[in-house]
Amino acid sequence: MIEIFQKNIYLFFISFSTFALLSSCDKDLSISLEQNEDKLGVSTIDSMTVHASTVQLDYLPTHGIGNLLIGKANMAETGSVTASSYFRVELESYQNEIPEGAEFDSLSLVLKLDTPRYYYGDTTANQILYVHRLSERIERTDISGDIGNYEIPAYVQEPSIFNNQKFDYDSAPIGELTFNPKIKTLDTLNIRLDDQLGETLFDQIITNDYRMADTESFQEYLKGFVIRPDHDNTTVIGFRDSVEIRINYSYTGSDGFKTSESKKIVTGDRNYQYNNIDYDRSNTDFEDLGTSKKEIKSSETNGDTFIQSGTGVVTKIDIPSLHEFMHTPGVSVNKAELIVETKNKIDGSYPAPETLMLFIANNNNNPISFVTYPFSGNEMQNALYIPGNSTGKDGRYEFDLIEYIKTVNEPQNAGKTLMLSAGINRLFNSTNTLLIAKENQIPKIKLNIVYTQFE
Repeated sequence: MIEIFQKNIYLFFISFSTFALLSSCDKDLSISLEQNEDKLGVSTIDSMTVHASTVQLDYLPTHGIGNLLIGKANMAETGSVTASSYFRVELESYQNEIPEGAEFDSLSLVLKLDTPRYYYGDTTANQILYVHRLSERIERTDISGDIGNYEIPAYVQEPSIFNNQKFDYDSAPIGELTFNPKIKTLDTLNIRLDDQLGETLFDQIITNDYRMADTESFQEYLKGFVIRPDHDNTTVIGFRDSVEIRINYSYTGSDGFKTSESKKIVTGDRNYQYNNIDYDRSNTDFEDLGTSKKEIKSSETNGDTFIQSGTGVVTKIDIPSLHEFMHTPGVSVNKAELIVETKNKIDGSYPAPETLMLFIANNNNNPISFVTYPFSGNEMQNALYIPGNSTGKDGRYEFDLIEYIKTVNEPQNAGKTLMLSAGINRLFNSTNTLLIAKENQIPKIKLNIVYTQFE
């Protein structure tokens, strides 16, 4: 679950006592001064060269995060994102409670929408979901043996299943459903599955087949399922991770009346339920991101840069002149505020992330730490979305960097940069996308500094 990832990140960084180098965006640095009647010298820096780029992160874990993401959404600027959910299953009970003389009726898969409701994309059109039976067992991957510890991201603390992984499944679906995604009123989806599979499972249970005896035997036989969207779907929807597959049957009771009941197959170990999140950036300025390139400068995309949860896209920022400024003798920084502007809204079909965070990355663009609240120890700083107004002011996020910037010239921070990311509460279990606003083909990311210079 998200809490587990967040706890792991906090624990991992308790040993870190320093922070990293402040980084980039193609926007002028705004620096203001506090006026003072004491004998103080005051100077102004009008602008600094700033750089920004869009980076595709690797190894984003999406297992055990508390929801199933299924669907597809498309944005003209960044392309499409497609989410499918894989999961193991097990019998709710390995006892045979089916009465003698019962007859098989149907096999159905029941999905309940997540609480609170989550969707991303156009919900006005009908959506289609397909259910497939897995032919390959879902397993977690330990990347520590393949890459050095220096390259393992901060949020990978154990063997994981990553957003780009896929496991083999039968090509023919065993069930499909067309539905209207009325998010506010829709509560449950019921997908009719293949009768032949249902009858086989029913017969194996009533004959006490060895494959129905325990979880290990059952999962060796039934490796799990994947639910995927149709290519023409228009929205990604969040469902609870408590999936039920019902083997429905009926029998005549001792009172002579027909009774209908079901034997339930449920989601297995949540560590083996994960969301595969794919993307297609063809015919956009970011077409090469994640394929031939891991980083694209904003100067190559007409000033555009974006952040996307689920796929692991972040915006890297770097302000080289900050190092020289922080070396200025007699300077005392009183306030440092990083402001990120966006035209995205927090509501609507394509909502902006509720919060952003700042990763600290090494020179290989690998997140190794995060920016905390000033003087808080190790409490991760999350910047809340602040709405714009009717006069044209954009929505924004604000970070307090007063403690952080004072360490940028320390030797251990050489080569490190900052990366803007979706907040940790939605980084792994959503597909929200944030387009950073721009002005004159320059991203609107600004560092405001209030400082005093002693004569």
